[in-house]
Amino acid sequence: MDEALLPKKGGRIWEILTWELVVSMTMAGHLGELPLSGIAIATAFCNVTGFSLLCGLSGGLETLNGQAYGAKQYHRIGSYTYCSIICALPICLPVSPLDVRFLQSQSLVLPLLYTSIATLCFHVSLCWVLVFESGFGYTGAALAISFSYWFNVILLGFYMGYSSSCQKTRTLQLKDVFMSVQEFFLFAVPSAVMACLEWWSFEILVLMSGLLPNSKLETSVLSICLSSDSLHYHIPLGISIAASTRISNALGAGNPQAAQVTSFVSVLHTLLETLIASSILFCCRHVFGYAYSSENEVVLKVAQIVPLVCLSFIADGLHATGCGIVRGIGWQHIGAYANLAAYYLGGIPAGILCGFVLKLRAEGLWIGMFTTAKLICSVVFSGVWRENATKISFSHFDSRSLEVGAGSGKLSYRHLFAVGEDQPLQFIPP
Repeated sequence: MDEALLPKKGGRIWEILTWELVVSMTMAGHLGELPLSGIAIATAFCNVTGFSLLCGLSGGLETLNGQAYGAKQYHRIGSYTYCSIICALPICLPVSPLDVRFLQSQSLVLPLLYTSIATLCFHVSLCWVLVFESGFGYTGAALAISFSYWFNVILLGFYMGYSSSCQKTRTLQLKDVFMSVQEFFLFAVPSAVMACLEWWSFEILVLMSGLLPNSKLETSVLSICLSSDSLHYHIPLGISIAASTRISNALGAGNPQAAQVTSFVSVLHTLLETLIASSILFCCRHVFGYAYSSENEVVLKVAQIVPLVCLSFIADGLHATGCGIVRGIGWQHIGAYANLAAYYLGGIPAGILCGFVLKLRAEGLWIGMFTTAKLICSVVFSGVWRENATKISFSHFDSRSLEVGAGSGKLSYRHLFAVGEDQPLQFIPP
């Protein structure tokens, strides 16, 4: 099999940045149950009010930049990135996520790896000082995350501004930037909806845990499980990012067959990795809780829920890979519908039923929200892909359009560019 069709392992490495939250929660958790619960609620508030929307909007760049790079229209990558920054300004100063998308679409993974490792080392040292040495306590954990994010922004900014690798793609053409607004929102809005529906459901889970009996314990345990699941999630998410980059590059170059092969290979990678990770976690379930807390009650409760977390690892991984395939092709609207149905028509009602009606408490919330919702999403994504992508036939490609046959009709892939031309192709609405 052609090595170029395989996902790059390096594509997952930039997600080391997410470990910062786990480091902060781990250190704050050793201060007691209440600080751990407080960190969980604060994280939920930040995710709901800002991070979810910003990361979702930046997901639109995966389709645009990836296909522009595949079509060798390098100046369009800079135009789309500058456009996304301007469009996201009403939300916040959108720097780091968009910088990462800018680099990953060009397969520049080593700079992301080096800056992420440097940021993680900086964060561990700073968090230890602020939490345990300076007297700030759990407030120091939040400060450490903020300082570390800005440290990463500075590192990425220097690389993008001065590296010869970005010389062709960082050019600024103001007219092109403003003309790209409609194209950006066509993918960014459904991508943001897809991300927000998923992120918000997790925070609803944390809030519902506060209504359970012995809420301090239940919230602490769910926070530990969520942090662990999130930490593992970024391994298959990295695979999905690599798949999204490869798929969008292949479609931009007019090669849908390569995109299909990349999709199947990424799913196989994910399935193998999640089975290994689940097995390791299950074997360590009786001591795993000590990484987050010194309370025996918390450790025992974590050990009880770990088998469910192991199942979630597998479902999470398949779901992450499916989302990456969706973003690479430009099917964000399908991902939004799937997440809406899975989490809000399946996961949340199942969590309420199991957690409160059947009195399974934290285990019930986890069964409903994670296992049920993720499995539904995985089935939806695999069903859509099997229905459409396995019937690919190259029917027409010229300097202005690309159509791909699917079943009895036509499947409109999000192929945006004619290779080597300066003008983007016409968008085909969802």
